[in-house]
Amino acid sequence: MNVKMTSMFYTQALMSITDGIEYIDGTTYEFNTTITSTNGTAFIEYDGSNTTIFESTVTDVYNFTFNDTVVGAKPYYFGSWGNGTDNNFNTTLGLFHHSVNATPAADNEFPQFNDETVNPANNSAYLESRIYEFNVTLNSTNGTVIFDFSGTSYPSIQVQATNLTGNIFNASVFDLPVGNWTYNYTSWGNGTDALQNSSVNYGYTVSKATPDIRTFINGNRADLSTTNNTVINITGVLQIGVGDINVTINGTQVAAGATHQTNITQFLFAGVFTANTSIQESQNFTSARESWVITISLAVPQNYWFSIRSEVDKLYRSFAVDRNDNVEIGQRSNLTIGDLTLFVNPISNRIGIGTLFPQQTLNVVGNANITGNTFIGGNLNISGCLHYNVGGTPTKLGDCI
Repeated sequence: MNVKMTSMFYTQALMSITDGIEYIDGTTYEFNTTITSTNGTAFIEYDGSNTTIFESTVTDVYNFTFNDTVVGAKPYYFGSWGNGTDNNFNTTLGLFHHSVNATPAADNEFPQFNDETVNPANNSAYLESRIYEFNVTLNSTNGTVIFDFSGTSYPSIQVQATNLTGNIFNASVFDLPVGNWTYNYTSWGNGTDALQNSSVNYGYTVSKATPDIRTFINGNRADLSTTNNTVINITGVLQIGVGDINVTINGTQVAAGATHQTNITQFLFAGVFTANTSIQESQNFTSARESWVITISLAVPQNYWFSIRSEVDKLYRSFAVDRNDNVEIGQRSNLTIGDLTLFVNPISNRIGIGTLFPQQTLNVVGNANITGNTFIGGNLNISGCLHYNVGGTPTKLGDCI
C-alpha cells in the first residue's frame, strides 16, 4: 500500500515473513518496511508494545527483529513522520502475525565423533597397574556413549563412557598387558529418532618394557680392581620386571632366583672376571643384563710359609717368615719339602731332588731341564748318551743309539 501525504511518501511494510504461515514457537522473526520522505523517526506497534526502529544498511529500509515466544495472532503496524516542516504523521494499515506450534520435522541427524585422544600415548611401554584413558568429543548425542574394547590377550569389554565435561566422553581400562587392541565408540542422536552411529575402529599398542636389573660389586655398581685372596660380594637385584634372575662369573652361574641374589667368592688367582646379572624375556618385559669387570692381580707376599715335619712326633708344623728375612736351617736339622721334592742335609752338605739319600753334593733323580749356561769346574762323568749342539750341528757323545 502506498500512502501519499503533503510532505512525505510512506509505503506499506514489506515483511520477510508472510502472514498466516505456521512457525515454531521461539523462532526469531524479522520485519522490514520501506519508508521514504521520513524525518528518520519510525516505530512499530506490535501486540500493543511500541518500539522505535532504525534504518538498516539498505537505504530507506527499516528493520524490526523479535523472538516470538507466545502462540497466537498479534496485531502490528508501522508509523513515521514526514521530513517536511509540518512533520506529517502516517501509519501502515493494521496487520496480524500468526504464530502457532508446528509439527517437528523428522530428526535425520546422527551423532558425530571428533578429537579422539588417549593417555598414555599409543605404543607406550608396559607399566604395571597403569590406567589407560580414552576420550572422544561428540556432537548431536543423546548422552549415551558405548565404548567397545577388544584384543588378542585381554577380555573384550563394553562399557558406557562417562561425560567428563561439555561434549567430551571418557572410558578407562586398567592394567593392560603387552599387545595390540582395537576399540570404537557408539552413540545415538539427540532427536526424536535417536539415530545410531559408530566411530571408526581405532588401534592401540602396549609395547614391552625394559627391566631395571642391577649388579653390585661389594655394594657398588662399578668395575673393581684388587689383589688375589680377596673376598668379593656379588649381588644381583631386579628392581622392575618379572621372573628369576641369574648371576654369573665368567659365564658360570653362582646364584639364581627371584629379585635379590648374592654370591660371596674368594678370588685366589690373578685374572679378569665378568660379573653379570641377567633376566630372560617375558610377556611384558624384554631381556636385560648388567655387567661389571673384576680385575685380580697377584699380591706381593708379606710372608713366606713353611711346613716342617718333626722326626719326633712325625707331625708337620707351619710357620711364616717375613719376606725380607733370611731363612737359616741349623746344622742338626734336615729340611724336607714334600715326600721327594727337595731334601737338604746340612750335616753332610748334600741336596737331593727326587731322593732322600743324596750321594753327591747335588743328586737329581729324574730329568733335569737347564735353559741357561752350565759351568763345570771338574770332571764330567757320563754313563749314558749326551746330545749336544755345536754351531747348529747336532752331536752325540757316549753310549748313544
